[in-house]
Amino acid sequence: WMSDGRAAMRAMLCALGIVAAAGDSVQSVCGSLRQRSSMAFSAVEFSAMLKHGRAPTRFTQRPPSPARRGAVGIACSANQATTQIKAPITLIKGLEEVADKYDAFLIDQWGVMHDGKEAYPGAVECMNQLTALGKKVVLLSNSSRRKGNSMAKLAKMGFDTGGIADLVTSGEEAWLKLASKDKVAPFDRLGNKVFVFGNGDEDTEYVTSAGLEFCEIQEADWILARGMFTMHDNLDILKREGPDAYPLWEREAQRSLQIGAENGLPMLITNPDFVRPDGNDSPMPGRLAETYEKMLANQLCGERLVFYVGKPHSLVYETALARLADELGAEVDKTRVCAIGDSMLHDIQGAMRLGIDSVLIADGIHAEKLGIKQGVPGQTVGLDKLEELRKELWLHPRPSYVVPHFQW
Repeated sequence: WMSDGRAAMRAMLCALGIVAAAGDSVQSVCGSLRQRSSMAFSAVEFSAMLKHGRAPTRFTQRPPSPARRGAVGIACSANQATTQIKAPITLIKGLEEVADKYDAFLIDQWGVMHDGKEAYPGAVECMNQLTALGKKVVLLSNSSRRKGNSMAKLAKMGFDTGGIADLVTSGEEAWLKLASKDKVAPFDRLGNKVFVFGNGDEDTEYVTSAGLEFCEIQEADWILARGMFTMHDNLDILKREGPDAYPLWEREAQRSLQIGAENGLPMLITNPDFVRPDGNDSPMPGRLAETYEKMLANQLCGERLVFYVGKPHSLVYETALARLADELGAEVDKTRVCAIGDSMLHDIQGAMRLGIDSVLIADGIHAEKLGIKQGVPGQTVGLDKLEELRKELWLHPRPSYVVPHFQW
């Protein structure tokens, strides 16, 4: 998996944590890391990492040995084991072909049901068919927002929300943990003073209602990454785009992250996505997190300091399964649960970690790679294109089924 440059610095981040497993001495590991991390990132390199997730060539390293590869994979995971399922991928025309196999579905929104403004053709009918059959549906979204009036927005698009058991967003789950008086790890180590990369909307309400306070990066206890539209402390709100955009936004972002890395500040990501579902307005917080991990590696940091809430990580799935158990009135049988989404590295990989089946919606975020148009029914997708895509992704996620479009 080290063939992808995005993973190179992540392995370096984990190196100090796998010394015993790999059989290397601390001195040899540190010496190697110092050689590879003797220089800071330039502004050009920082911008490239945010956009493409690639480390500068001087920070890359050769793939680890098989023994180390296993240790690195365990050390870098979000306390979850990923099983590479070798079952064949089945191409289907619509969900009607597999609906009877499952009692419940975890369904992504953006890129699957709608484009953020309008429902995709056939999506409303597909949802109606699932709920008419008595299937339990929980919507699972990597949105850094609280769920608020999201159900009302879906209703305006034409969806019957009465049949939807719940909407679980990564932003809501993170807020609940941050606002709780009885905090659990890793939220119990974050402190109250926070520097925020915001989504430009409701950042102030999100932070203050959780009992937190904005703070300059030099005085912050930790960094919150909700979006890539603003940088927010107790003095300023710097916007990345629009008429009031700060012209040196990326340079200031680089400076802030570098200070955070030098001070060993934890970072919490409430949207692990790399790009928007429509492919526009990149990068997203997930890419920022990768960049920060590389900066921490540059500081020879062997401690895990970057934490994720959202697919493919466990917290949102725990909540979703709890809601399904409430709806079913019994313990959830994972063999009867299926995830539906358009992101290989989030929806499909998350399903694999959880140990449930999954359906990849081909005309979502990977549409261009798969040679089709986004959100358009009536297209076909070849498994050869899918296999090419899988090989490009360092975790090689494997869906159970592939459907060209979210349709019945």
